[in-house]
Amino acid sequence: MKRTIASLVAVAALSLAGCGGSQDAPASSDTSSQPASSESSASSESSSASSSESSAAPSVSDDQADSADSPDTLDVYELFGGTELASYRMVMEVSSADGNLMRVSGEVVANPASSTGYDAHLITEVSGGQTLEIMSIGEDYYVKSPAPVDGKTWVKGPIPPGADDSGLSPDRITEMLGSNSLVKVGEEGGLVKYETTGAYVWLDGDGRLAKIEAENSSAKTAVTFSDWNGDVTITPPPASEVFEQ
Repeated sequence: MKRTIASLVAVAALSLAGCGGSQDAPASSDTSSQPASSESSASSESSSASSSESSAAPSVSDDQADSADSPDTLDVYELFGGTELASYRMVMEVSSADGNLMRVSGEVVANPASSTGYDAHLITEVSGGQTLEIMSIGEDYYVKSPAPVDGKTWVKGPIPPGADDSGLSPDRITEMLGSNSLVKVGEEGGLVKYETTGAYVWLDGDGRLAKIEAENSSAKTAVTFSDWNGDVTITPPPASEVFEQ
């Protein structure tokens, strides 16, 4: 399944656009040495959208990263453009300067048959208790309705325009991060840490993304990745629960 990281990190990368492209210096946090361990809520009682492991907290690779074996510099094109991956899980937290918090958790699976290049099941939680659950499977888009529609829990429609790979090239990711050059800082928590103009990037022992942190004057974003090429299955809701537009 030949899909690059650039297409597989579609959802997370798009969310970084407003936080990682600033030329402000990146700021580390007290938690920067470890990826977030918040429990993923991407499984729901009404859907078998994820595998049995989907509620497990994200964790880094069992293989501890060795900074001595890692290059001192990496190019974004090299990091994001040449890796074949099938699936991953992610947790993203965005905290704005005005105190609002958004948390996105879920799974992404490569799907060459889809115009986007991937299937996804994501749950977004925002301050105030509002929750949005979506699935993108093939050319279909499912949104869990806050109130039943004709007695149905989910609303199905076509994938929204613009949700494709065109904006997810290494050029686009470079724009999000603020630079195309990653410089090694050292090791933290068994991960190799790199710095770029707009963000910090951590890699696991297999050279895969473990975490990205970006901060500017308006918001701070932290994205944790786990279960690369793991057993992830995204299944649409039962037809009896779906209202088709």
